[in-house]
Amino acid sequence: MKVAVLFSGGKDSTFAIYKAQQMGHEISCLISFIPKNKESYMFHVPNIEWAALQAEALGLSSERFEVEGVKEEEVKEMEIAIGTLKEKYKFEGLVCGALASKYQKERVEKVAKALGLHVVCPFWDKDQIEYVKEMLKEGFKIKFTGVFADGFTPEWLGKDLDQDRLDMLIKLNKDKKISVGGEGGEYETFAYDGPIFKKKVEFVDSQIMWKDNSGVLDVKDAKLVEKT
Repeated sequence: MKVAVLFSGGKDSTFAIYKAQQMGHEISCLISFIPKNKESYMFHVPNIEWAALQAEALGLSSERFEVEGVKEEEVKEMEIAIGTLKEKYKFEGLVCGALASKYQKERVEKVAKALGLHVVCPFWDKDQIEYVKEMLKEGFKIKFTGVFADGFTPEWLGKDLDQDRLDMLIKLNKDKKISVGGEGGEYETFAYDGPIFKKKVEFVDSQIMWKDNSGVLDVKDAKLVEKT
C-alpha cells in the first residue's frame, strides 16, 4: 500500500517509517506539522523545523504545514492538509508512530476515516521497554531534545538514547511513573541516523534552554554528513 507518514523527526515516527517499509508499504511522503502554539496536544514541537533535513537524510519527499496548535482546531487543519496531499501523492494509508496515546491515535483515525484512508500504527500498545530495546538493536541513533518531567536534569539534553539511558528511564518509571516511551510528553527526541538513513544529521550549533524543571535542546544549525 502507498502510504504517507506523520513525521515529527522523533524516534517514534522515524522507526514507524522503517516498520512500514518492512511491512511492504511504499512511503510516498513524510508530513510534518509545525504548531504555532508550543503547548500543542497533537504535535511534537522541539526542533520540528529540522524535519525537512531529516527527510533529505532519509531520501524521502517531505511536506510541512504550519498549524495554530489549538486543541481540536489543529485536527481540522491536519485533515485539510492531508486531504490536499492525498490528491498530490495518491496514497491510501497514513502511518502513525503512536505507542499508547489514545488522544493522538483516535484523532488520526478520525482524520483518516474522513479522508478514506487506512491507518497503520506499527507499535500500538507494544511493551515500551521492549520497543525501545528493539529500536536500539536495529541501529537507530537518537538524541534527547526535550525533557518535561520531574526527575530529568539538563544533563539529559543532547545525550543519546542508549542502553544506559534506557536503564535510567526504567528507573524513572519506577520512581516517578514516567512513561519509558515518553508517551505522556515527558521527553522528546531527534533521530539523526539509522539503517534507513542515506546520510547522517549532525548538529553544528545547539543551546540548552532550561527553566522550571524542564528544558529543550535548541538546535540552531545542523548539516548532513556522509555515513562511514
